[in-house]
Amino acid sequence: MTVADGLSIEPEEAAVQVLLSMSEILAATRQQRYHALWMFADKFLPTITRGRAKQTGSSGIDMENELPLSLFALACLMLALQSNLDGKASKDSKQVLKEVYATACSALGDSFSAFHSSTRLLEAAAIVRCEVKTARQKSTSDYLLEMHCNIQEAGLATFHDVALDTCYSILELLYASADYRRSQPLECGGKLLAAAIIASAFALTIQPAKVLPLPFLSWLSDLSRHPKDVIQAQAEQVVACLLQ
Repeated sequence: MTVADGLSIEPEEAAVQVLLSMSEILAATRQQRYHALWMFADKFLPTITRGRAKQTGSSGIDMENELPLSLFALACLMLALQSNLDGKASKDSKQVLKEVYATACSALGDSFSAFHSSTRLLEAAAIVRCEVKTARQKSTSDYLLEMHCNIQEAGLATFHDVALDTCYSILELLYASADYRRSQPLECGGKLLAAAIIASAFALTIQPAKVLPLPFLSWLSDLSRHPKDVIQAQAEQVVACLLQ
């Protein structure tokens, strides 16, 4: 799917793809990328879904004339780019707005620029701020990095061939699956989901001869402090989602 394809249809998955693609074009850091995903997929989408179900004005979102999901995805990315997640000074908000809007117009083409002004992007960002507490919280992506580092420090050579980038790719595929997100909220995944993703990456990328004789679930259980049968069940759901 290209970036522009994300605006030809408007499901949640397409908006997530727009966010991911634009974060690459804008060279967002990994922290910014996943903070934007957390704001949009874990926090904002459940809010707007509840608002649609209730059809009341309490959500703060105009259900009769709402903005497209892709614009909210870009707004979340813009807010993440403005944040000082890496401890550095926050970027100038006006400069980030210009950069994100200009890049979106270039990447998404007339289907975006003809209907959405920078003012509408600001409007979407204002709604996100009202609906989501945008302060950084520890998320599944943080636990993935933490557990991967713990594996390296523990000297578990068995897992050394499991690339962290592969684990992040699996996490992004889960974010792009509305069905998975609705059944398994990613923000609540924590160490359990991180362990399940590492187990899935291990089982899918390492030679079977190396996988079968090893008690890798027991090792992940020790690291995550979750029972291995629970990790296995979660990993099976992850793999099932990947194979859809």
